[in-house]
Parts: sequence; structure tokens; C-alpha cells
Amino acid sequence: MRYAALSTLVLASTALGQRFGDVLEPVLGPSTVTALKEPKLGDVDGDGDLDLVIDRGGGVSRDQSIVELWLGDGTGRFVQAKASDWVVQRDRLTGWNSVLLADFDGDGFLDIMLAGSGPGPAWKLFTGKGRGKFVAAWTKSFSYGQTRAVNTADIDGDGDVDIVPEAFWYTGSQVLRNDGKGNFTLVALPSVNNIFNVRLIPLDIEGDGDIDFIQAWPFRLLVQGPAWVFTEETAQRFGQVARANDVAAGDIEGDGDPDVIILSATAPPTFYRNNGKGVFVADNPSPFRRVGSPTRFLLEDCDNDGDLDALLVDALKPLEYWRNDGANGFVSASSRIYMAPAAFMFTTVDIDTDGDMDVVYRDGNLVAPGPLRLLTNFEHQLYVPTSVNIGSSLVLTAAARPGFASQKLWLLPAVGARLAVLRAIPNVGLLGLDPSSFVPLPLIPTAKVDGISDLHVPVPNLAALRGAEVWLQGTWTDGVGSFWLSNLRRTIIQ
Repeated sequence: MRYAALSTLVLASTALGQRFGDVLEPVLGPSTVTALKEPKLGDVDGDGDLDLVIDRGGGVSRDQSIVELWLGDGTGRFVQAKASDWVVQRDRLTGWNSVLLADFDGDGFLDIMLAGSGPGPAWKLFTGKGRGKFVAAWTKSFSYGQTRAVNTADIDGDGDVDIVPEAFWYTGSQVLRNDGKGNFTLVALPSVNNIFNVRLIPLDIEGDGDIDFIQAWPFRLLVQGPAWVFTEETAQRFGQVARANDVAAGDIEGDGDPDVIILSATAPPTFYRNNGKGVFVADNPSPFRRVGSPTRFLLEDCDNDGDLDALLVDALKPLEYWRNDGANGFVSASSRIYMAPAAFMFTTVDIDTDGDMDVVYRDGNLVAPGPLRLLTNFEHQLYVPTSVNIGSSLVLTAAARPGFASQKLWLLPAVGARLAVLRAIPNVGLLGLDPSSFVPLPLIPTAKVDGISDLHVPVPNLAALRGAEVWLQGTWTDGVGSFWLSNLRRTIIQ
């Protein structure tokens, strides 16, 4: 009935919208949480969209750490799960410095690992049982040191998820090998003593199918040989490298092998190209024309053109976006970030189900952290305000590719009921609306100048519409036979 009523609205003509690249929205709504660490995202309740697991850090006192689950609706918005199921506190001598979300026991459901530091049983595993339900599996202590953060990778090639910790202080480089059932053994790698602020990056530098490691601070390359034996080959493969604050790795050139970007404290990031045999040569001068080096660096295909772009984060400076120019170099594209924030911790993920990478980040810095926020990628995006008043106009914004003027695209938006489980359609995207409830709206042709157009939908001045929940999704087409789905959006009539 609601969607039939909406189909009778008088629809205005399409008009050119203001050019913008991304939109800044709070992930958790008007949240008062101010001690957030790096979030983890995954589909824990099996409904096809991403959910959010966060460690709030200090909680009500500095001796508590509160872990919470927030369930996503597929639009990039979240609602907190039952507090009785998700509030976990820590003891005075036990700290959780990182939260991991992965299928550690191989049963097909995501598990939650709390990775700790300090003396006592600081590591906890909660195994997922489907539909967002978890049970405590074990609490253990590893003689590892003060953990800063934790990464996952199949480091031994046996098909399960192993753990690669980072640490502030400890002796030696160590990893946690999984037996496939969620039980872990601490294994040492070749090391030097008294390492500070270690970061281990797993990658296969030679293309031989096994995992090697790059270590930052001090910078070292550990190459895996037979029988899980590692040898240091830094000088042979990189030459002389100054101390690295951080390292990023990925196939930047698109030639099938990983390249490396090294961050130092005093110089721009250095781009090292892999020659295909695991030997690296530095670009000189650096393609990143900036003063100093950022604190963290992520490589993602932000513009859906098939190559890796770069996001540079500095807690005290605005987030930077550098596009891969397709000729194995980078050009600054930070002007495409609307209200570029100073992000302390961030992660990239397709949070709104439209097939491109968005940014979830923690506002603020180490001294004055803020809430989680979302930086939405407006590549093939349908944007709708989260609420609209009766008697006003609902503005639908179709954003194809800001600044990409060579291709004309159209968006066919529709309203309908949300599917209980998002449906994956190969080569098209994630369907979020029930097809039987579709009410199509007029076609929106996107402008060639900036790829963005608006559709104004008048909302009747009827009190009965207040509180109505309206779900929207669009189908993109290039007019020559290609189709793909936009993101899913929701608005509330007030």
C-alpha cells in the first residue's frame, strides 16, 4: 500500500546537481562514543550486508574495554545489537588492542578474536554460530609482548586463517599458526632483538606460492624457503633502505607481482617496483609530491578502473587520495574528497553494496579521538538523504563518475520493500529490493560534464506519511546493453 501511494507522487524533471566526489556521514548516527579503535566489518548475521564490530577502548574507565556489535542495513547505517550479548570488559592487567573478524575454525561463520597485550589471559576467541550468534571458545595467553594491532593471512598455505600480530615491545618476529579449528601456536621467525613498533606485511614476492614477510621498523625482508624456514634477504632485493615507519604492498603495476611503498618519517613515500623476480627498484623522484610521509598508507582501486590507487592518512592532516594514472605513476586527486577529514584510523570496504570502496574512519586523533564516520565513494552512487519532511521534495542524486565526461550513463531508480537477505546477481551487483514490490521512478540521465544529476520527488503534505520507511535502489545502464545495480538507500518521512 505504501509503495502504491508513492507511485502517485508528481515527479519533477531532472536537473544538474552540484559536483561533489564523496559525502561525509556518521556511521553510527549521533554517537557519543569517543574512544573507538580501528573497526572490523563482515556479514555476521547472514543477511548479505556488512555489520560492524568495534572496540571502544576505555569504556567507563581506563581499565575497561567494551566490544560492541552494530548490525548494518546495507546502506552504510548501523543499529547496535543487544548490549547484553556484546558488552565485554577487560581486567586491569589484560588489554585488548585489536579486534579481528574472520572464520578461524573453518565452519563457514565469522568469529571474533580479541587480541591482547600484557600479562594474563589476554587473547579471547568467540566462535560464530550463524545469524549473529557467538559463544566463548577459549581465553589464552601468548608470550608475545604488548600487541599494537593484528592482521590475518594464510601464512602457511594450508587454507585457514593465521594471525600476524604487531607489537610495541618484544624480542623477535612471531606469528600465530592456525590448526584449522581455531587453535593457534606461536611460531618464531628470524629476528633481531629489542624490536620496537614492528609491522609485518605478508606477501608472495617471488610468485612461488608461499608467503614471505616485509617488516617495518627496522625494515627487513624475510623470504620463506622449504620447511617453513625464513632467511633475511633485505640487501639482496632492496639495497639500502632507511628506517621505515610503515609499508604498503600490492600489484600497483598490474603485472602480477607485488610492488612496495615504504613510508619514512622525513621523506615522501618511496615506490619500489618488483622486477618479477622479487628484486625491487625505487622510483626516483618519488611520484608522491608531498612534504614528509603519512602515518599509514592503503592501496585500493578507488575509481574502479582496474588498478590500485592510494589513500594516505595522517592523524593531524586531511586524508589524501592519489590516483594511479595507468602509466605506473600516481597523481593527486584529493580534490575529489568532499570535506577531507583528518583520520586517525581507517579501513576501506564496500559498505553500501554498490561495488566500490568506501572509507570508514575514526574521527579525531590519538589525543582527542572522535566517533566512527563514513566517507562514501560516489562511483555509480545513488544518494538520498536519511530523512525528508512531508510537504517538501525528496532529492535523489545519481552520481556516475565525477569528472568522467566521456561516457553517458542513466540510472533507473525504484522504491520497494527491502529483501531480508540481499541477493547477489553475478556481474550486476547486490539486489536489496524485493522485485515484487518495485515502483519505478523516472529515468535519470547523468550529465556528461560532471556525471551527477538530481531528481526531485515532491512528498505530499500528509500526516499519515510520517514515520514511513522508504527503501530505494537504482539500475545503471550505459544504453548499449550493460546493466549494474547502485547502492541501497533508505529514507524516513517526517
